[in-house]
Amino acid sequence: MGWHPGRTLYQSLGEGIAEKLGDPNATFKDLYVTTGRELCVVVTNLTTMMEEYCHVKTTPNMPIRTAIRMSMSTPVVFLPVKRQYMGRTDLYIDGGVLCNYPVHCFDGWWLSMKPEDALLKKMQPLEDAAKLLTKKERFGMFNDKTFGMIIYSDYDSHVLATNPDLEAPIAPIPDTKLARAHDKIKQKRELNCKHHRLVTDAMTRFLKVLDQNSIGGTMININAFKQVFNNNEEFTPDHAHILFGENLTVDEIFDSLDANSDGEIDFNELMSLAELAGVGIQTHHIGTGRLDIKNVTDYLTGIFSMLLLNVKRAFLEGQDIERTVLINTVYVKSMDFSPETEDLDFLVEQGRRGVQTFLKYHNKTAKEEAS
Repeated sequence: MGWHPGRTLYQSLGEGIAEKLGDPNATFKDLYVTTGRELCVVVTNLTTMMEEYCHVKTTPNMPIRTAIRMSMSTPVVFLPVKRQYMGRTDLYIDGGVLCNYPVHCFDGWWLSMKPEDALLKKMQPLEDAAKLLTKKERFGMFNDKTFGMIIYSDYDSHVLATNPDLEAPIAPIPDTKLARAHDKIKQKRELNCKHHRLVTDAMTRFLKVLDQNSIGGTMININAFKQVFNNNEEFTPDHAHILFGENLTVDEIFDSLDANSDGEIDFNELMSLAELAGVGIQTHHIGTGRLDIKNVTDYLTGIFSMLLLNVKRAFLEGQDIERTVLINTVYVKSMDFSPETEDLDFLVEQGRRGVQTFLKYHNKTAKEEAS
């Protein structure tokens, strides 16, 4: 279920915790009693198919390093963590699978240490437990003292709903192996974007003229289709060449689109044309593009990437955007495990710029509200 057991990582975590708390297996309760600080680590319980919030209130006796090791159990990459508790055995993996950006974790009463928010008080009556345990019920009250940081790259930035004023300027890109590989991909993407604009324009014109020549319905017959190619002002031979290539007659083009051979073209058949031509109306504007699956590794990585991207999209929205430090790693992805020193320096600088931009934005906003 995973490649790496993570033993060295687990040991290293223990050493770091021991330096601060005197015990490699210090618990969430130990941290709270010693420092008064509350730590929350989100993990995914694969057995129950739910996210769990490890915290002094919910898991006081769990070693902190165990929770962190759970939260780093990226599917396929690391082995899941087994935990035996109250006579049952559960498997835990990366919390990001279900909750990649838990900026809400200190909202509401679920992790509140106030006496009036004790679990015994809040979980009454038990017959309403299903309602009481919903995310909206547990984390519904917005905490304006919380802010979070989210890391993203150019490979997934287009699915994040962000505030441009919170996006920091990019630091100079170093000359490293990862950066050079990204530059090649970036150049290819720019060419693809240029081609995409041409195809989109041609497809837009094609659909517009089709609509003008359709007779009160969503189905297009061969006669209406031929009229499109007679309207040279709106849909020119150059546009037709971009969409359909060379040396095809109008009848041949119609037959290639009429997938079910019923003598008419419907909306789904037109969308199939858009996808094949490279417009990708649904994947470009709703999804994240296409991933070529060539082997088992691509398949498994694709599943995890799909979950991660859509969880990011789900959690970073609404008022959460205003309390989020955006850290753009540009070319460094979450699965890049061999960065060079220059790559790490770049990431630190991007983090600094992200925090600086965030603070400047809120300082400006506070002054505007006060004036």
